[in-house]
Parts: sequence; C-alpha cells; structure tokens
Amino acid sequence: MLDGEVVIRRTVSRFLELNAGRVFVVTVSRGNVLRDYFTTCPLILVHNPEYSGGMSTSVKAVLPLLDQTGGVFFHLGDKPLVQKETLGRMVEQYRKGEHRIVVPVYGGGRGHPC
Repeated sequence: MLDGEVVIRRTVSRFLELNAGRVFVVTVSRGNVLRDYFTTCPLILVHNPEYSGGMSTSVKAVLPLLDQTGGVFFHLGDKPLVQKETLGRMVEQYRKGEHRIVVPVYGGGRGHPC
C-alpha cells in the first residue's frame, strides 16, 4: 500500500490517465486477486505462466496481443512513483517520430531494467 492505495493500482492508473491506448497488466499466480483491484479499470490482464524465467517472460507473454499500429510502454508494476508528466513526455517523443525507442533517464542512468 502507498498512501492507502494498492501499489499496482497506482502504477496502472498513471497509464490509464494518459489515454494513449490499451493497458495490459501481466500477472503471475495471483491474477484473480489483481482482477479484484481492477474491476472498474479498462485494462487487459495477461497471465504469465513462465514468470519464474525472469522479466523477459512477461514481455513475451504480452507480445502476441499487440498490434503493429503504435508504440508500447514496458513498466514494472511495483514502481508507482513515475509521474504522469514523465510518461506524457515519453509519448510525445515517440509520436514525433524521431526515435523508435524512448528510454527514460534519471540522474544520468537509464531506467527500466527489462
């Protein structure tokens, strides 16, 4: 919990606020518990039975569900402090068409390990 809100719900809400497309949440064995947290959210839960193989298996689990019409954010569900404005700037950079991959940088270091 963070400020009375379940961490994954806060993380997902940042992406829903962007209104930039579909939101997928890749789950492990507790998918039913997560479903309860998101009963009013327009998102798609994707089960990853191979989760013990590492983060890349979550990426692989969702890839077949993506289309080729736009960009994709990959974000860790337990990182709720990324600001909506930061995500918005990343969307802007991608939409300018100058870069096919946009990676956040903070303090001179790259973000997301996956």
